[in-house]
Amino acid sequence: MDPQKLAVTLAIAAGWLSFNSLVIYMYFLLGGRGVLEGGMWRGGEWLRLGQAVPADESSEIPAEPPAVAKQMNTSSTLPESEDSVEEVAPVPVEESTHVLFVMFDQPDSALNKKLLSSLQKWEAHYDAAFQVYSVPGVTPQNPLRIANAYPPGVMPSPEAFLQDEHLIGGVSVILKKPKRRRGFDKVQLEKLVTFTQELAALGGSVLDAERQMATPKTFLAIRQK
Repeated sequence: MDPQKLAVTLAIAAGWLSFNSLVIYMYFLLGGRGVLEGGMWRGGEWLRLGQAVPADESSEIPAEPPAVAKQMNTSSTLPESEDSVEEVAPVPVEESTHVLFVMFDQPDSALNKKLLSSLQKWEAHYDAAFQVYSVPGVTPQNPLRIANAYPPGVMPSPEAFLQDEHLIGGVSVILKKPKRRRGFDKVQLEKLVTFTQELAALGGSVLDAERQMATPKTFLAIRQK
């Protein structure tokens, strides 16, 4: 074959192969684009927009409904507020006060005079509203309160203390228990014991909260509370 014709033939064949290759490439390119437009691309666009994918247009798992998400926000992950309405089972608590009684053997005007002197020594203040005496504590919120051990439980004022119609047969010495233990509360507990024993030394006996005769163990238990 003539060399010139051979060169032309080869050029035509190469051009034909190139054209066929281009046609095949465009076919696959357009076919793949159609698949994307048919669902997968649209599903990706939904996710990009932050929206749930419609069930009929994507095989993706549907987003979790808001109701399920809310279940994760439980009270166990949130701080409890003081106004919480959650019911709590009642817990037994001990009495809110320490109480000791001093019962005098022979009430008379002489005993009243001694008792008034002891109250003044301890700087007791008469509370006219409650008709009791208060011995200052370590803090103003924690005084010793002295009331009449017999009904109606009122104490005479300092002006009427020495009158015969106000003879004191016994007193109640009361100390409110603190809500939390503090170092100076031990000082006040010691004052409760010491003050009560001093009154009993005027001529009487000390009884515990159960109105049983107080013993050294009774005083030790109070000091250790």
